[in-house]
Amino acid sequence: MSAERLEKLIESYLNDTLSESEWAELNGELEKSGESRDRLREMVGTHQDLSELYSIRAPILPLELDSPVASVSAVPQRKGIFWMAVLYGILLVGFLGLLFFNLQKANQKPLAQIVSSDTLDRQPLMAGPFSLDTGMAEIEMRSGARFALEGGTSVRLIDVGKIRLVDGKIGVQVPVRAKGFTVETKYGNFVDLGTRFGVMVDHEAEAVESQLFEGRIEVHAGSQIKKFNNQAVVRLTADDVAPIAVVDAQVDPLKFPMPRVVEIIPIVKGDFEPGDDYVIADSKDVPIGRWGGNFAKIVTHTDGIKPFEGKGMLKLLSSSQHAQASDKRFCDVVQGVDLSGYVTNKARFTARSRINRVEGDETTDTLFMLEISAYSTLDGDPLVNWHTTCFSDGDPKSWEELVVMADLPKETKFISLRVGVEEDRENDIEPSAVEFDGHFVDKVDLKLIIPARHSLND
Repeated sequence: MSAERLEKLIESYLNDTLSESEWAELNGELEKSGESRDRLREMVGTHQDLSELYSIRAPILPLELDSPVASVSAVPQRKGIFWMAVLYGILLVGFLGLLFFNLQKANQKPLAQIVSSDTLDRQPLMAGPFSLDTGMAEIEMRSGARFALEGGTSVRLIDVGKIRLVDGKIGVQVPVRAKGFTVETKYGNFVDLGTRFGVMVDHEAEAVESQLFEGRIEVHAGSQIKKFNNQAVVRLTADDVAPIAVVDAQVDPLKFPMPRVVEIIPIVKGDFEPGDDYVIADSKDVPIGRWGGNFAKIVTHTDGIKPFEGKGMLKLLSSSQHAQASDKRFCDVVQGVDLSGYVTNKARFTARSRINRVEGDETTDTLFMLEISAYSTLDGDPLVNWHTTCFSDGDPKSWEELVVMADLPKETKFISLRVGVEEDRENDIEPSAVEFDGHFVDKVDLKLIIPARHSLND
């Protein structure tokens, strides 16, 4: 029997496709030829190797090959062996390639994750395209940069510090640690330098618009590079001469979806450092950007009490606007904060004040308070008040903390912070009396947390 015929019969046997006549033909050849039996062993061994590699069930050899066959030398490789070897090589390369690909994929780290959305679950995102059909999603890059997008927007995640806006609009918030975060577009790139901004693709006008709400950005388009500070509206086009144009318009953050914002709102002179002027005003007013209220003054280390931070603190002295006692029971100061530049719908705030007092005696007053009020207009009544108190421990070495946390009404445009002390032990009303023996306030601060949102103004 020719080698080609033998290999064809053996391949049919391994594939379980032998007819009865072919089986008789192969069996007769194996009974009379040791070389044929040796060839059968070689091809079955190759088949079993491939079967183990790819988990394919190999046929069981039905013949008992007598021991003399083992002493017969292997015959030269024939055409069938060559093609089996080629097949084996192809399958092995494919297997190794698939294994390498899977290992690479397993070692890849997500570039970002969806941290909030009204339509999608929280999930990691790998490099590549991402589109949102409906709703809103907030994405945080591994660098810490965040951006929000809404239905109809498509982006491509390039690396931890770069994305490409393909369609739609996004709002971007970049912390200091992610400085240099870049938004690529068809007409140019926007490089963050510590910023909050929005970018929008306008296919109809064949342009890209960016609005800088705060901070700085660097804009690259064609051969031009320009930097913008604070607030600006910038438009990019395919114009070869002047691709970067400044638009004479007010920024409008409501035009863009925006990611979650955690903002430390400056409280003017909230640290009460020496050299700060303290302006006394009518306690019925809510002065914006300064303290007003009853008589108090900024002091350094005094009465055995050191400031909570820095070199200064506020000493509360009188329930009036003068250095005299009155029939009122409170000495408090108040400051108004303008929040009209923020979208306060579903916003949450945390206000803190640190307080301390001398040990004193049984007549020394102990009760401190912190009150926050929300307003839609300063000349109207408060929308809501929040109030907390603390009976101080009288340990001059121990500063205590008053904290108020709450959700702001969506109509909020202003809030006021009022901190003070009450004559809870004895109300001294004689003009020459000392109402407060040594009561201090320091480190008043306010944090505003605004959740991610849709655009609110088309």
